[in-house]
Amino acid sequence: MRSEIKKGIAIGNYNSQFATYLSFKKGDIIVLEAKEGEFWRGRLGAHIGLVSQNYIKEIENQPVTGVATVTNNNINNNINQVSQPTFNSSINNHINKNNNNNNGSSPITTPTKQEDPKEKIQPTQPQIQQDEDEAIAKKIRDSFTHFQSKEELLEAIQNLAIKFVKQSSVLKKELAQEQAQRKELEEELKFIKHKHNLL
Repeated sequence: MRSEIKKGIAIGNYNSQFATYLSFKKGDIIVLEAKEGEFWRGRLGAHIGLVSQNYIKEIENQPVTGVATVTNNNINNNINQVSQPTFNSSINNHINKNNNNNNGSSPITTPTKQEDPKEKIQPTQPQIQQDEDEAIAKKIRDSFTHFQSKEELLEAIQNLAIKFVKQSSVLKKELAQEQAQRKELEEELKFIKHKHNLL
C-alpha cells in the first residue's frame, strides 16, 4: 500500500519569536499539511506552525514503501539546487541515477563539480551585512502579515521590547560583575608584586 506525503526541505535557519510560526534549521524535513496563502502549515516533529514558502524547497511526492527511497545524499543535493542554480541540470541527473541505484546493488557516487572562477570571488563585508539586514527585514515583514489587528501587532512589539530590556539589564549586570572581578584581580596582583619586592 502506498500513500503520498508532501514534504519540503528548509533552505535556511528560522528561529520564530511567535508560537504561530514554526522554527527550523537548514536541511530539516518539514511535512507540509496545507497551503494558507503564501504560507504552508508545516509539521516538524511534534511542532506545528506556519512556514513561509520562501524558506522551503518542496520535495517531489514519492511513494512511501518498506524501503526508504530518499537518502541523505539526495537531501543535500536538493538543498544545493536552491543555493547553486548553475549546477541544477547535472545535480538533477545525479538524483535520478541515485533513485534508480537504490533498487540495485550499484554504489552511490558523489558528483564532481568543476570550479567556476566566478565562485572564487568572495563577497565584501558591507555586502554580507546588507544581505543579513534584508533577510531580517523580510522575516519581520512576513511575521506582520499574520496579525489580525493593530492591537495584536502592538502587543507583540511590546513583548519584544520588554524582552530586549530584560536581556540588556542582564548583560549590564554581568559586565559590571566581570569588571569588579577584574579590578579585584589587579589589586591582588599589585599586592603580590609589592610583597615580593619587600622580600
